[in-house]
Amino acid sequence: MSKNKKKSKNLNIKKLPKLEAKNLKRLTVLFILAFILLFLAVFRVGWIQFAPVFDGHNLKEDAYKQQVADRSIPPQRGSIYDSSRKAFSCE
Repeated sequence: MSKNKKKSKNLNIKKLPKLEAKNLKRLTVLFILAFILLFLAVFRVGWIQFAPVFDGHNLKEDAYKQQVADRSIPPQRGSIYDSSRKAFSCE
């Protein structure tokens, strides 16, 4: 057991240098901004997921009505010309 202790003591573990006040302040601001952005993203996903405006049942009905609707769209056709640029068929 004493050999294991000696081996663990021989490992050179580098200690991290202490941060200066300026860098510590920047890091704190960065973490706060990251936390705010993460919170806003989670809030937005929750809002989209659970807001009554985005009711899935109504959206499904509206999509079905839009895709199955019968509409007649009149065709827009022009005249057909022959090789001498005379109208071959007129409306």
